[in-house]
Amino acid sequence: MRAPKEPKIKPPSIDAYHGTTDRDMHLLAYWHHMYVQGTNESTWCKYFPGTLKGVASKWLERLPAGTISSFFELEMLFSTRFMAYKEEKKTSMHLSRIQQWKYESLRSYVKQFNLESGQIPDLPDGVAFDNFIRGLKKGSFKFDLVNESV
Repeated sequence: MRAPKEPKIKPPSIDAYHGTTDRDMHLLAYWHHMYVQGTNESTWCKYFPGTLKGVASKWLERLPAGTISSFFELEMLFSTRFMAYKEEKKTSMHLSRIQQWKYESLRSYVKQFNLESGQIPDLPDGVAFDNFIRGLKKGSFKFDLVNESV
């Protein structure tokens, strides 16, 4: 796409995409930045290559001239090419893998559990609690929690 450079456009200050992480997160960050700029679609296309590095940049450079006529088209090509690098959506089943190790502090376990459970959309409190208890190491604290919840 050919279009004049718009004045007062701040180049995106997002992390470069190298082709090995979640492409949707990169696109979302780019969308957020460009949307507030209030620019036209051709400007979106012009600034997008500056957010790519490594394999992703080489992929875009190798596209034949005239392949892209809109940002939507660029987005679809990009999403298709890097579809394998989509972050796994976590479910409550993921929590079953979180265990408090023998010498791990309760604080460390709670921190890890909260980090992981916070990434699960619409997690029912009961499911979170059951998995939290199940992952605790054996001891009086776990015993007390189980007795209080019954």
